[in-house]
Amino acid sequence: MARFSTRGSSFDTLLAVYTNGVPSGPLDLANLGGVAGDDDRGGFHTSEVVFNAVGGTEYLIAIDGFGRASGNIVLSWNLDPNIAEVPRIFQQPVSQTVAPRADVTFSVFAASAQPLFYQWVFNCELIPDATNAVLTVTNVQAAKVGSYSVRVSNSPDWPGDGQPGQCPACLTSLQAFLEIGPDSKVLSQDKLGDVTAALTRPSRQSAPLHGQSVIGSVFPGILGTQILNNFGATTEQGEPNHAGVIGGASRWRRLTPDTDGLLQVDTLGSKVDTVLAVYTGTDLLDLQLVAEDNNSGPDGFTSVVRFPAKRGTNYLVAADAANEAQGEIHLNWGLGSPPASSQAPTNRVVRLGETIALLTEATGTPAPSLQWRWNGAPLAGRTNATLTLTNFQAAQAGTYSVVASNFLGTLTNEVATLTLAELLRLHSAAFLTNGTFRLLLSGDLGPKTVVQASSNLLNWLPIFTNLTPAAPIEVIDAGASNHPLRFYRAAQ
Repeated sequence: MARFSTRGSSFDTLLAVYTNGVPSGPLDLANLGGVAGDDDRGGFHTSEVVFNAVGGTEYLIAIDGFGRASGNIVLSWNLDPNIAEVPRIFQQPVSQTVAPRADVTFSVFAASAQPLFYQWVFNCELIPDATNAVLTVTNVQAAKVGSYSVRVSNSPDWPGDGQPGQCPACLTSLQAFLEIGPDSKVLSQDKLGDVTAALTRPSRQSAPLHGQSVIGSVFPGILGTQILNNFGATTEQGEPNHAGVIGGASRWRRLTPDTDGLLQVDTLGSKVDTVLAVYTGTDLLDLQLVAEDNNSGPDGFTSVVRFPAKRGTNYLVAADAANEAQGEIHLNWGLGSPPASSQAPTNRVVRLGETIALLTEATGTPAPSLQWRWNGAPLAGRTNATLTLTNFQAAQAGTYSVVASNFLGTLTNEVATLTLAELLRLHSAAFLTNGTFRLLLSGDLGPKTVVQASSNLLNWLPIFTNLTPAAPIEVIDAGASNHPLRFYRAAQ
């Protein structure tokens, strides 16, 4: 068994082992045979490979830097002739993003001339009875989000705690990360370069067409959440301290707005003390800070940022935890506009028993939720854009307002102040010298207000019809002296 490592190197290394396509001949780069490769198994962004070495075979060792990183290389190796064979993994478990409560399957394909034994691991904890090449995780919820890997061995007796060095003939798969999110094609990444790799491809469309879905798209009014676990996450060389806080276990995700709007990103619901920052750029060398925060969430340890976002811009979101804390992180986002209204309050006079409808003009994206209030107190169940009051009574007079809310804010808008109209009043005055009778009409006078007279309370004749809303009004009954009794009433 041969083991090569770059542990101790000063940068983020990549390591690969090949055989020459033409054994014992000139180097044929076009036909190299892949033997093993690794990115970070050496720890601290260094690499390590283990493979079955065949005596007399020439092996080519390639060392590179992740994301164009460079520096001093420390390459170490050893050959253990006492271990004739270690399993070889041909197909690694694949990271996945799923919907809440979904079932997910991880699998590994390994080969060896000897029997194979498996043990699945979740966040470095052995999963009981998970000893097959396939692992099914059912009813995925936040507690099951994190890192899954499988240890493969030729012996059933290898130490089960899996500490480094305790099982030299064992091979551990790459980590497969399980997250809960809205897009099965998108996962958070430990390294910024894994997020931005697609951005530097020549065929990439820099600004998506409106309504065209691309990986990481954010659409107005649609809230999104990615539940992840930063277990095992690291800080890259050259990565800034987000919000000025020493983190050490960041995860990255890209968000690309479909339209211009106000973009809010937060970590509400997380179980660890989070730090949040948003950048633009393509790598750690050209990051441009857009917004950052530490602990402004309502619980005092989650984070919230909000900023005007531009359509088609790739925003790089770093979610970290203070002091290298690791655990469950909820990365939430939404694009839209806060509630707004240009509606001016009105004063309205309402007649007793009348039906009146009040309408709010509050707007926002997403459409805000509404709550009507009367004199500042909420009206139970009144959450529509229109508030209808039937059979209006004196007790319903007052100021009516509506509170409009969405994830970007709350707006209280006064709609109308309602006053009960004064009742019609008919005041007797006196006979005039010419035998006519004068009355005064006051109260809520409409254009159809009529004053009627009767001598027997049975037959009523109109003596006046109001044509203007002005009040009070003098009403003259020219024939009053012709009747021994005279009764008057006003109606609308």
